[in-house]
Amino acid sequence: METRAKEQMAFRFAGDNRQDFEDWKIIHGEDEASIEKFMETAADKLQLMLRAARECGSPNNRLPALKLAFDDWCWNAVKTFRLERSLNVILKRERAYTDKLTMSYQDWRKECAADLRYKYDFKDNPRKSDDDLLTLETKSWPLWGRGGGLQSQPGNIKRVHLRLL
Repeated sequence: METRAKEQMAFRFAGDNRQDFEDWKIIHGEDEASIEKFMETAADKLQLMLRAARECGSPNNRLPALKLAFDDWCWNAVKTFRLERSLNVILKRERAYTDKLTMSYQDWRKECAADLRYKYDFKDNPRKSDDDLLTLETKSWPLWGRGGGLQSQPGNIKRVHLRLL
């Protein structure tokens, strides 16, 4: 999408008129340093708001409601500005990790482990007994999911011996 089209979409959805949008760009800047400063400020504001909501204490703890509102905002912003593809590219590039999984050969061989065998590129060794353990690794990364959150964060698949039913 061209820069001009992105700008028009941004101010249209923000409810501002064209001059407000142009004024904002002049005041806040579009250079890399200005963008980095804005991102730091935004992260700081969000953290302060979350801490303030938590400090309200029971029964007035506002953190759950603020979290839900934030999740809704994330979901709407990603949808409105069509950010999901870019988010997933960034997550793959910057948050990739190696996930390890250890199971017995018996568990690796079970029918219900087919998806794991594929993900971890399991190659059976018929000379290994069912009780022998095998640790395999795979490259992975979180994905942006519904509700404005990350899915498949590191450690979701246990890194210890897994018993499959």
